[in-house]
Amino acid sequence: MLKKHLFNISVNLKMERIFILVEHFAGKIRAVSYELVGVANLLSSFQPAEIKAILLGENIENLAKEFSEKSDLETFAISVPGLETYNAGVYKEALLNLFKEFPFSFCLSSHSTQGLDFVPALAVKQGAGCITAVELIEEKDNDLIYKRSISGGKLITSLKNKAPSLFLTIQPGSFKSIENGTTFTAKVIQRVYSSTSSTVRNITTKSLNVDSSRLSEAKVIISVGRGIGDEEHLELIDQLAALFPKSAIAGSRPLCDLGWLEYKQQVGVTGATVSPDLYLACGISGTSQHVIGMKGSGLIVSINLDPNAAINNVSDICVVEDLKTFIPVLLEEHHKRRLL
Repeated sequence: MLKKHLFNISVNLKMERIFILVEHFAGKIRAVSYELVGVANLLSSFQPAEIKAILLGENIENLAKEFSEKSDLETFAISVPGLETYNAGVYKEALLNLFKEFPFSFCLSSHSTQGLDFVPALAVKQGAGCITAVELIEEKDNDLIYKRSISGGKLITSLKNKAPSLFLTIQPGSFKSIENGTTFTAKVIQRVYSSTSSTVRNITTKSLNVDSSRLSEAKVIISVGRGIGDEEHLELIDQLAALFPKSAIAGSRPLCDLGWLEYKQQVGVTGATVSPDLYLACGISGTSQHVIGMKGSGLIVSINLDPNAAINNVSDICVVEDLKTFIPVLLEEHHKRRLL
């Protein structure tokens, strides 16, 4: 069962302006930025507010125009000379400078490595509230309730806010994207900000060349987590995958970091998003970062020794057993049936 915990704090529903921090990399807007528009629209439905977007970078005008055309939002294009890639220090400087002129009630960002890197610190400097990894927003008794997973996904906490302004980082995949192919007239406000005091300096940015096409094409995915114990037990996963045509082996981030699997096999926020007919999660705890990448699967079966594992909350079938015990029995039973 999904457990719930509620912190009771008063909320101020007065809203005047909502900002969306548009995330981009290598000249492309991240898809989650269009999900943020959906979140902003939801917040505005509770209490009317104007919604504006912000992009930062060097020569950022074209991307700002693209986002404005797709979102129908007035968009700030803050050009920062020398800001070729994301820089936490410069982002905080430039945004604090903008917020002096344009106060806000909500500022939305993706709960990505980038958003989690600078948004909490920005909230502290702004004197605002901050709730991270938000997965659901509801209205209850004239209050806004923000829900997010805690304790590795085993619990859902419900939060209220009493600060006059609030930063929210939104868990990718939790809200519907507004991107639908419609094109609007671009509304771009160009600004230039020259950073002078940032103590953060970029050295290099490297993008991994990851091909997850095999995962996207697989009908059955056998995914494995730290519950497997030792690398040698991956042989059981290989044998299990061999039972299914068009199958692929995937895993959680820890196994890829250990080098037991390649990063192109990773499923989750920083890996691939998959939706096979069958997703078999072996020894996976089920953190929100992993679940976001596979919750669209047809049939989800989990094998986990922990009956309270978070993965069970999204599974259609839960097998509470040590996978090193269960998988050999499953393989043996399959072999017997083939001989009949």
